[in-house]
Amino acid sequence: MKKNFLFLIVLCASAYAQAFTGTINFAKNEGTVKRTLILSKWSVDKRGVPSFDYHYSQSGPKCDYERAGRATAGFEDAGDHVELQVYSGQDSNGKEGPAFTIFYDKDDDVVVTMPTSDKSNPVWVSFEDALMKKKLPAQCRSTAKDSAAIFKK
Repeated sequence: MKKNFLFLIVLCASAYAQAFTGTINFAKNEGTVKRTLILSKWSVDKRGVPSFDYHYSQSGPKCDYERAGRATAGFEDAGDHVELQVYSGQDSNGKEGPAFTIFYDKDDDVVVTMPTSDKSNPVWVSFEDALMKKKLPAQCRSTAKDSAAIFKK
């Protein structure tokens, strides 16, 4: 039986979180449901905490939903500096997986996860929205794990 472990790595705020320029568009179809996620306006505040605008939409029979906002990286205020929360998984063999950063919006109602890298433009992004899960029937949810919509480039 495989076990996966999750580790929290706390890093000083820097350009280490996945930065991107311009607008990034993700789209995918799952059955009759079409999902899109647009990320834009990446910025880093004076403390070093990154954030970006997002716009999620999906359409399909009785599955229409839309949400937009601003997602901010999880962080801890260490007084004289800010430490970003960066996570890394581990497989059953103890091999560490790639690091990722979690961004939050709306009192943690919306969670956007993407790889942490010094390269621009993320190759995958997950989008999870607690309100969407409450409002839409099960057939409208993502078929992958029934919680987060995973987008890949």
